[in-house]
Amino acid sequence: MGTTEDWLASLRDKNAAQIGTALSFDTRSPDEAAQAELTGKELGIAPSVVSASPAVFKRQAEQKRSSGLLKDAPMTSQWLRDRQNGTLAKDDLDNLTWFERGLRDYGRSSEATSFGRAVARGTRNMRAIPSQMEAFRSQQLLADAGRSFEDLLAEEVELSGGQAVFDALPAATRTMKLEGLQRRFEAAQGVDRGELLQQGAEAMAEARRLLDSAAGIQMSGGATRFRDEVLAEADNSIAGALGAFARDPLGGAAFVAEVAAEFLPAIGVAAGVGMVTRSPLAGALALGGGSALTENTTSAMEFLSERGVDVSTPEAAAAALEDAELMRAAREQGLTRGMVIGIMDGLSGGLAGQQLMASPVGDVIVQGLAQTLFGGGGEALAQVATGQEIDWRDVVVEGLADLVTAPAEAFAVGRRALSRQPSDAADTLTQVDEMAAASKLKLRAPDKFAEALEAMGLGEVY
Repeated sequence: MGTTEDWLASLRDKNAAQIGTALSFDTRSPDEAAQAELTGKELGIAPSVVSASPAVFKRQAEQKRSSGLLKDAPMTSQWLRDRQNGTLAKDDLDNLTWFERGLRDYGRSSEATSFGRAVARGTRNMRAIPSQMEAFRSQQLLADAGRSFEDLLAEEVELSGGQAVFDALPAATRTMKLEGLQRRFEAAQGVDRGELLQQGAEAMAEARRLLDSAAGIQMSGGATRFRDEVLAEADNSIAGALGAFARDPLGGAAFVAEVAAEFLPAIGVAAGVGMVTRSPLAGALALGGGSALTENTTSAMEFLSERGVDVSTPEAAAAALEDAELMRAAREQGLTRGMVIGIMDGLSGGLAGQQLMASPVGDVIVQGLAQTLFGGGGEALAQVATGQEIDWRDVVVEGLADLVTAPAEAFAVGRRALSRQPSDAADTLTQVDEMAAASKLKLRAPDKFAEALEAMGLGEVY
């Protein structure tokens, strides 16, 4: 090897030794160096400078991020001025300020119009269905655990009206009931009661939260006044209800339109089913099924509320779930109303998929009359089936609401899909729920999270 090659080799060895020595004396970990790189970029300074006082510069970077987030969220900033609030939420600013930044124009957007808000109520009610079904499934398993098949059969016979009545049922009906009892018996074997109770209680509390949040999305002023004053004070008769609409036609029209808009998410689902299957019958069945599930959920939970049963927290819900008689009555109330209204809505959907008159104008008129009869009739039959005194005001309102949605049902089930508006409302609510679920503040202090939203003027969105 020549002199030049020897010199180059020596130089490489010297450089390697210097680098090795420098690395051995660098006490920073690779992770610390990476953090210094990120902090330096964020603050616009060299990473080596950051490494000299990492804690100081880290705090400066956090302050810069917080200031940037809070700059566009003045109401959140005001809420955080309380020292306790600031301490609880300081690691959740990105999430928390999203509500004010992302929903800044909520009060002026289409979501906040009476139509959009009504759609949002309907969407939220539908979103409570899975939680309510899980809660009642858990309660049924809790009630069946430890019981024999004979115990379940004896209970079914008693509920049917006695042995003679049960034996007189058609053979197919008896077989269906017996098979259902067998499935219940098998499902209840070896269940963990504690785990089942916890799951059911959490699901029940979530269903209650969603329904309460739906109720918290207010109607327009005119619709609210009509509902709480004009209609509430009307005589409980068809004439009395119609008279309320005659006394305040504008408020009545707004109220019915908003009630009708709450049905649009279910109609949108039916439209999707009809489009995918290319079958008006499938769309009608989806409409009836959606109505049945929604009514089942809202009626069962309303039954509990009317009796002062608190299920707003998992602890309270657990106590309710262990009351088998109470829960059976709530379930029966929901199932009965859901079945009756679901059948009537399914029939009305099937009718909406047909052209009843050759003239398009005549078809719309006849469809409207038919939907009015189905809507009002379904409500009346549901009240009778559950042993309630008929509230003719509710019957009239449901009939008129179905009149409003008749064109939508005809197009959705029989011809073409609805606009994107219901889906837009559902998408917004989904994003709100996802951000809320990810909130560290909500996890550690749910009441403070709700307080923060109230301070932003957004208490009704969650």
